[in-house]
Amino acid sequence: MKMKVRTDNLRAAIKKYVAQDAKRFERETAAYNKKLLAARTRYVENVDLYLTALQSGEEPYRDYNVRDRLERGCNFPREPKEAETHTDLLVKLDLAEDQVLVVDDHSDYMKFLSGRCVCK
Repeated sequence: MKMKVRTDNLRAAIKKYVAQDAKRFERETAAYNKKLLAARTRYVENVDLYLTALQSGEEPYRDYNVRDRLERGCNFPREPKEAETHTDLLVKLDLAEDQVLVVDDHSDYMKFLSGRCVCK
């Protein structure tokens, strides 16, 4: 399926998508920082329990790997995916000679169009 698209409408759609992705990244970063703080706090508690047991003269984790026991219950989160800026697509639009582009199904611009013509 091919569509005719005005470059200024497509540029606006890309910028809107980039702004939404930046907001998503900020939200996920805030949640990541909270989860990371909780995981680090739990890890410090586990290390404190391990050191207390060592100071009392007992071997607390003889059968297990010490690192696995110290990280138990910590649930370290994964870092959020960076926000995409799509600068390469915006540069291609700036260099376009025509005001109306023909976009096909396999184009990188298609995900910004949501299946409808924005050439009006």
